[in-house]
Amino acid sequence: MARLLLGVHLIVRNEADVISRCLESVRAIADELIVVDTGSADGTPDIARSFGAVVISAEWEDDFAKARNIALAHSAAEWVLVIDADEAVTGGADVLRDFLQQTEAAALTVEMENRYGPSPWERVIFHPVRLFRRGEPDHFRFQGRLHEQIVSAKGEGIPSSRIAPSPLRLVHDGYLPEKIKVKQKARRNLNILRHMLEDATDDPFALYHLGVSHCQLGQPEEAARYFAEARKLAPPAPWRPTLICDTAKVLGQLGRWDEAIELLQEESASYPDYADLHHLLGEALTQAGRWHEAREAFLRAAESAAGSGAYVTETGMGGFRTFYGLARLAYKLGALEEAAGWYEKCATLEPRFEPGLLGWAETLDLAGISGEEIRRRLTAAAQPGDAAGELMLARIFTQMGFYPEALALLKKLDSQQPAAKEIRRECLMQTGQYAEALALTEGEGSADEPWETEAVAMDSALCFWSEELSLPYRFFRRLSPELRPAYEAADRYVTEEKRTEALERDPAVRSLVAELLDRAVRRKLIRIAEKLAQIYADGPEALGLALYRHGYVLPAADRLLTLMKEGRLSAEGLHALGEIVYDKGHYAQAAALFEQVLAGDGSHFRARIGAALCYLRLARELLLESLQKAPLHPAFHQDLKKAETAIALLEATDWHTAWSASERRNMHAAPEDLFVHDCER
Repeated sequence: MARLLLGVHLIVRNEADVISRCLESVRAIADELIVVDTGSADGTPDIARSFGAVVISAEWEDDFAKARNIALAHSAAEWVLVIDADEAVTGGADVLRDFLQQTEAAALTVEMENRYGPSPWERVIFHPVRLFRRGEPDHFRFQGRLHEQIVSAKGEGIPSSRIAPSPLRLVHDGYLPEKIKVKQKARRNLNILRHMLEDATDDPFALYHLGVSHCQLGQPEEAARYFAEARKLAPPAPWRPTLICDTAKVLGQLGRWDEAIELLQEESASYPDYADLHHLLGEALTQAGRWHEAREAFLRAAESAAGSGAYVTETGMGGFRTFYGLARLAYKLGALEEAAGWYEKCATLEPRFEPGLLGWAETLDLAGISGEEIRRRLTAAAQPGDAAGELMLARIFTQMGFYPEALALLKKLDSQQPAAKEIRRECLMQTGQYAEALALTEGEGSADEPWETEAVAMDSALCFWSEELSLPYRFFRRLSPELRPAYEAADRYVTEEKRTEALERDPAVRSLVAELLDRAVRRKLIRIAEKLAQIYADGPEALGLALYRHGYVLPAADRLLTLMKEGRLSAEGLHALGEIVYDKGHYAQAAALFEQVLAGDGSHFRARIGAALCYLRLARELLLESLQKAPLHPAFHQDLKKAETAIALLEATDWHTAWSASERRNMHAAPEDLFVHDCER
């Protein structure tokens, strides 16, 4: 009988959509292919047989180890590779067979890339044992209903001294959210784990994975509870560091940052070379406003990245994600040169990480770098050579306000791609090409089909009005019956200035008009926004706030001041006016506005920070005046340093409206000259 070096074993059930990819990836290395089918009804066994597999039918008993051991009982190979149908070999196959014949190890790890999202960086890397010698002297078998482990005949785990890394690399995408939902894996796992806990109520491994299943089902409170129970009982097992990471992520999801910080500070001392723990601590400290401690945690993550190969690690921890965290901290603290350096490192390591590229561009813009130079650097870093890269760069250019350059990139892309159409529509409208944008919206679907999205319908309406046209019948025909009266009311007033009193009181009209108004300001259609603001009572303030949000600070200030004098300004309007006055350096007047907000809502976080900053700024001014009279007074110097430190920390919080690069340019634009200004840019 010919020597069978390697057997490849699978457990399957209704895997017709993925099994071909898996079997094709192992075809060249397998001398033996055994598939245990636990009740497929979709043709999976026939596909397996077409690859030459021996298919064994077995009843599913909520026990992965039992099914794995059935495959082992039918095996004659020296080595066994365990793989799942939603996995595939991606590297190392060409050297694996030679490696198996030379190694003295009893079992081998593989590099597993576990994808959890569509982006190339949304993946977790770990190194499970998936290859082992089948026969004497070990008689290995599987143990455990779920996440089964390879053990000896005596039920003992494989000693680490007998395990070595293999050259094999695999990818697993079965835990992508859409696949978990379709195949109900989390529900299946819950059933198995409950069986496991019936056998051993204090099994920390089962408790941990029960928490994981609740995470996958979108139940973070339940997950946190099971993770806490597992931590109390968990031995110093290989999976314990991952339990700490998962716990920290869930606590963050629940906003329990102080608990996450305490846990991570304690556990990172036990795993000093685990970059993920240090990175997560940096994120938690950032959320808690402890900026300098967060920076130190991120730096430790970067330093320990090289040692994280022994752990389950998320892509970019200690690398580009950590550099991104450091860049955001530096940006918050006003250290623009340092922020740009970290963003550049982030872009160098992962040029398709869009938040990093956008953050870099925004930082360079604030530092006074020209638009041409920013575009050159971004293009050099991203090196867009495919549709995804071109689209990403076009999206960033659009957010930066580089509309003609974005349009030039979009010409290279499929004009029917929804994401490309959305960006093209915005760029056309931002550059005053309303007729071209209207043609684009009109072409999105037939005359009898509903609008593709509400955004397309709104942009279409704005384009008609910008061309001084009423909305035509074909526009209304594509609307839902609920939206038609609201659009009719808006159209009648924008084009004819005729009100319909009954509809003015309709919440649907107010909601739609508010969205249209904000969108009109964003598209620089101020004249249309002003008309929309007259349709309902809160419209004038909504216009002032929209102008402020999109960077038109002076026109916003005029409107908000008028409303305040008339006693018609809400807390949101008062806060926006407070920000404007604060930015002008009128701290006493700004404090009075923030205090008005707090009089109505004492828990208003942003107003509390604003008021505190005003008083700190006033204190700083007094201290500076005092130092002019007594320049050597030590107490004045100490108090000044404390005040400036507090100001820097509070300024770094999210208390103030933040503007993008394109919105910052609006601060220098007169509303009537917006199109001219944009073209010059």
